[in-house]
Amino acid sequence: MSDRPTIKLEPGQKPEALFRPPLLGRLEELLPGFLARARWFGGKARELAAARVAASLPLPGGLEPGRFLVVAVSYRDGGEESYLLPLVCTSGGETPPENSGAVLAATGAGQEKVLIYDGCWSRRFREGCFRLIADGEALATGSGEIRGVPGRAIRNRQGGEGRPPKSRVLGKEQSNTSLLFGREFILKLYRRPENGVNPEVEITRFLTEGADFDRIPAFAGTIELRLPGRKTVSAALLQGYVPHQDDGWSYTLGEVSRFLAASTPQEARRTREGYLAFARKLGERTAQLHRALASNPGDRAFAAEPETSGDRESAERSARELLDRGLAALAGTLDRLDGGSRQSGARLLAEKDALRRMIGGAAGREATGGKIRIHGDYHLGQLLRTGDDAVIIDFEGEPARPLEKRRRKRSPLVDAAGMVRSFHYAALGAIFLSPRERPDPDELFSRAGDWYRAVSRAFLDSYRRVMAESPGLLPAGREEEDALLALFLLEKAAYELNYELNNRPDWAIIPLRGLEDLLRRGSRAGKTPPGN
Repeated sequence: MSDRPTIKLEPGQKPEALFRPPLLGRLEELLPGFLARARWFGGKARELAAARVAASLPLPGGLEPGRFLVVAVSYRDGGEESYLLPLVCTSGGETPPENSGAVLAATGAGQEKVLIYDGCWSRRFREGCFRLIADGEALATGSGEIRGVPGRAIRNRQGGEGRPPKSRVLGKEQSNTSLLFGREFILKLYRRPENGVNPEVEITRFLTEGADFDRIPAFAGTIELRLPGRKTVSAALLQGYVPHQDDGWSYTLGEVSRFLAASTPQEARRTREGYLAFARKLGERTAQLHRALASNPGDRAFAAEPETSGDRESAERSARELLDRGLAALAGTLDRLDGGSRQSGARLLAEKDALRRMIGGAAGREATGGKIRIHGDYHLGQLLRTGDDAVIIDFEGEPARPLEKRRRKRSPLVDAAGMVRSFHYAALGAIFLSPRERPDPDELFSRAGDWYRAVSRAFLDSYRRVMAESPGLLPAGREEEDALLALFLLEKAAYELNYELNNRPDWAIIPLRGLEDLLRRGSRAGKTPPGN
């Protein structure tokens, strides 16, 4: 309580003065420290130079004093990013939990103590966002406009009219903040606004209202910012809530652990068969998603296009850069890895020219497939398990990539490769995450590899069967398809290798073994499909 930063108000000053000079300057001085503590702030590894308020808009819900801020953050290395921060002020009543990290500062107004904190922790702010969308309202000032855009799911809401359900902040924060409204809706506040419509807003709206694809949370609306000199900026997305048992990653880890713990071959087979049915269903849903994303030839954003040699060259460059970076990091850390990782790493470094040839061989083929809008960050964590089926979530793409690159059309096999690599991570990751003693790691790795290959085969066979109903989306021949899938698998594994060597060296064995597996299969000149 006493160690909170303070902003002094002079006698007669109201908290509204915090958002105008000269007190605005003091508030800006406190922003770098506040942002560095926020779980959703993405610049923790960089040194902040300053933070300034680039735009100040009204808060939904008529909350006064308070403002919806666009904060421009500059770094010592010269970079700059923008973040969204709704701030409310309160002198009593509702306050955020002490462990939320939501309080920016405290101040005094006469005998009153005022807290300045992140509006997501204010019930009135959350309800104001909901009403802004439901009513299609617009709030404007000289800094710009904040506007709600309702979707079909909220327009068709029965019985609730414009009244928001009871709301709360979801505990799990990553690069965004999610607000739960009963068991009806989830609102995701995009903390890092970019110039243009967020791909998740665009794709979710199209799939819900243009393609009637129902294996995603339904689009219910969005909040847009319209700022001087910028395109429309996506501030938030409202979606339908999906009841579910767990996410795909948690479910898969549990199933792999059961498989590895099986005491007889018969028990192991029964356990794996149960998951194979899920993998086949997921392959079917993935293909249906890709076909839906290519289903409107009249909409340029969602019309399939032929893949070009330039697309292949771009994929080759990306894979080669990631591989070369990963191999360089591997060479520099090899002596510090444990025995299994060190042996795999040494074998890969000895075969680095063969890995590079694999990239050139896949990219050098004639392009005969299509390119479409894709998920872009597809893995088991992007699934909600609903009984024996799945709902696909989080269509932002990789947050570290610029918005325009995330909107770029690519081969649908990029997503398929992402899921195959996720199966591999779950298979081997279950060994690391299990608390049980595992006396024979080599046998466990072998059994986990068997599970991974069987599951990948089931997923890909189901995926290909449904994709065959839309000719032209995948490459024309199986050999070319396998080679392109192998390219994307290699690109993904190289990305993983860079990540693990920098963050979790003990886990580097997973991408290392993935690259070894690709190398073995590449030596067969594409005769065995990746994942088989």
